[in-house]
Amino acid sequence: MKKVCTRCMVVAIAVVAAALAVAAQGDLDEKIDSNIEDWVGTYKHFHANPELSTQEKETSALIAGSLRKLGYEVTDHFGKYEEANLVSYGVVAVLKNGPGPTVYVRTELDALPVRENTAPADTTCT
Repeated sequence: MKKVCTRCMVVAIAVVAAALAVAAQGDLDEKIDSNIEDWVGTYKHFHANPELSTQEKETSALIAGSLRKLGYEVTDHFGKYEEANLVSYGVVAVLKNGPGPTVYVRTELDALPVRENTAPADTTCT
């Protein structure tokens, strides 16, 4: 009888875990669906308004402002160039999400001075 009860408990735990995973995926899908237009709009804005290296003023301001609006701790104008006349536009934000490991993400803000030919003909991205 104990083996049957243990198996039932394992099955019950597996069912609950699966249900939680499905619910979590549903929550994630809902968050994505509710924000996708903003994210695509931001993507298109960045591609329509590229800024070259050392000139990422608007790009970094948009990112820093968006992160602040979400309630994150943000430091902008982070970094330093060897040339004293150049302004640094680095953005650092602390996105706390409870206990656990710290993850560091680094991305590039600058664009290359080339015409992008990857978008379908019916889009406005350049």
